[in-house]
Amino acid sequence: MSTTLSDQILELKNAIGALEAQRAVLGDSVVEASISALQSQLSDLESRSTQPPQHRKQASLLFADIASSTRLTWGLDPEEEMEIIDQGVMRIAAPVEAHGGHIARYQGDGFKAVFGVPTAREGDPEMAVRAGLAIVDAARAYGREIEARHQMRGFNVRVGIDTGLVVTGGVSEGEDTIKGTPVNLAARLEGYAPAGGVLISEQTYQQVRGIFEVEEQAPLVVKGFAKPVRNWLVVGMRARSFVNPSRGMPGIRTRMVGRSEQLGRLKELLRKVVQEKSGQMVTVLGEAGVGKSRLVFELENWIGSRTDSKYHIFRGRCRAENSQRPYTLFADLFAMQFQIQDSDPADVLYQKMEAG
Repeated sequence: MSTTLSDQILELKNAIGALEAQRAVLGDSVVEASISALQSQLSDLESRSTQPPQHRKQASLLFADIASSTRLTWGLDPEEEMEIIDQGVMRIAAPVEAHGGHIARYQGDGFKAVFGVPTAREGDPEMAVRAGLAIVDAARAYGREIEARHQMRGFNVRVGIDTGLVVTGGVSEGEDTIKGTPVNLAARLEGYAPAGGVLISEQTYQQVRGIFEVEEQAPLVVKGFAKPVRNWLVVGMRARSFVNPSRGMPGIRTRMVGRSEQLGRLKELLRKVVQEKSGQMVTVLGEAGVGKSRLVFELENWIGSRTDSKYHIFRGRCRAENSQRPYTLFADLFAMQFQIQDSDPADVLYQKMEAG
């Protein structure tokens, strides 16, 4: 039976204790020489036992930084400068936690945040972009406050986001150690982002396209990357956002693989609903990225191709930021059915409900 790290540490401590007890018999020189070697082994094992375990995870990294903070606070008293910047960083950091992210490290007048660590969710890239837009809004609101109080204009932020495989754990930052290409690219994108802008990578764009209004920017020549980096500036939320069911490369349709049994079961249940006029509820469970959205998309395509029956498809979407709001799924179903936009005021909403 293999011994654990804790067992090895205990054995070494017992061995050192036994040698100490024999000091009078063996002599100081013999004991010291033996203990020195054992102490070296013990120190190595103890350092390994305190190192957080490493894990490979899919995550979205977000870097945010106050734009031109040195110019902004030039000439201020150091204490006043620290107060303004510190309060500003805290204000722009608040949307990260509100959108399910985690601040991994504060650095100067900004921070590094991660979505998907320690717990991964399928909507992490979307939530990272939503947080980025909320960070920009928070910066603008704070900028208006300090302009009124200190006659200081121009407070703003830059945000960069990338999505991909990272390694977490280690010794440099403990459990918040995050290494990988997304860390480097997100930091670079933040540096290239315009003041008040959210710049995202191609990897993040592929996960969120159809949800946000974006503008593709000129490819960036980024240090450490062999090819120019494609990137998109996020302008805002779409009027009526919903995940684009197509994945992969835009304009390329691929065949669904490995889900024939599940798709057949869904078709069978739908036929049962029509024949028996009875309701059915299906829950599709699976890890992020295994093809749940694609499965539903293929079912809808099959429904749309049928001519023997007439179906009405109602689509609603639960979002993490609405987890504390009651009946949010039903609200989304109504919004989709009556073409209600996220930006519609209350009077327009009532008009659309009445017309529908």
